[in-house]
Amino acid sequence: VEEDPWLALPAQYPPGTKISGVVRNLTSFGAFVEVEAGIDGLVHISDMSWTRRVQHPSEVLHKGQDVEVVVLSIDPEQKRISLGLKQVQEDPWYELAQEYAAGKEVSGSITRLLEKGVVVDLGSDLEGFVPISQLGVEEHIDEPADRFSEGEGLELRVLETDPINRRIVLAVVGAPDVPYDVSDIDMDGESRKKDDEPAASEGDADEKTEAEAPETEAEDASEADAEDASDVEAEDASDVEAVEDAPAGAEDEAPAEPADEVSDEVGDDAENEAVPDEVAAEADADEDADDDPEDEDKAED
Repeated sequence: VEEDPWLALPAQYPPGTKISGVVRNLTSFGAFVEVEAGIDGLVHISDMSWTRRVQHPSEVLHKGQDVEVVVLSIDPEQKRISLGLKQVQEDPWYELAQEYAAGKEVSGSITRLLEKGVVVDLGSDLEGFVPISQLGVEEHIDEPADRFSEGEGLELRVLETDPINRRIVLAVVGAPDVPYDVSDIDMDGESRKKDDEPAASEGDADEKTEAEAPETEAEDASEADAEDASDVEAEDASDVEAVEDAPAGAEDEAPAEPADEVSDEVGDDAENEAVPDEVAAEADADEDADDDPEDEDKAED
């Protein structure tokens, strides 16, 4: 019986250990790197770069690539290993805060159009954010996509470099000096392009149809139940109306029997009462005859 190899991993690879591995697979949330034969660890998408928001692991890694990563944690019970790619290097943000001090002018190009601003590439794998209020547009716009496009170059001025939240906030050179709302700084929002909604593929349409089918069946069943309930309520209402329209006291009156049947029943009762009287008279006569022997003798004389 072989020992579970996961039980020995925490001691073999304590947090902070640098190891080399091969990228085995890419997903929307990260990359799986083979640590040992049959054992993979996950590099989450948030642990791939210090200075930019990676939208998909394929922007940084590719399948089959040899990489150096750092062990962040190991859970032998859940059989999970968390790895970091950016942790191989030191966090550069405290140096960046000095290099990109407030007021410094830089050049950049738009890489993503968001609802509350634009993300710009400052070079050297570094990104910054320009809030919509700092784009230098005189007229009101609902979204940056109404006036700007990806790849467009901008001359910018640093407003703030925040090493704690790891972000650089900028303004277009010449833009009015107006305050910006910190809540508008959202570099993780979805990209938005004007009139650029992707058409749904046939697979998406099929999946949507399959997903909606159970809901349609449920709605049809509910409608059928509602119709049955309406029919029952209508029948109950008709019965109630019939009862209300009936004359008062009709429920208490017993149905009248035909007159002929009543007469026949009365006659039969009278005959039944008369028969006992005739029988009783004959019985009295017999008793009188038995009780008077003298009369019989007189009759013989």
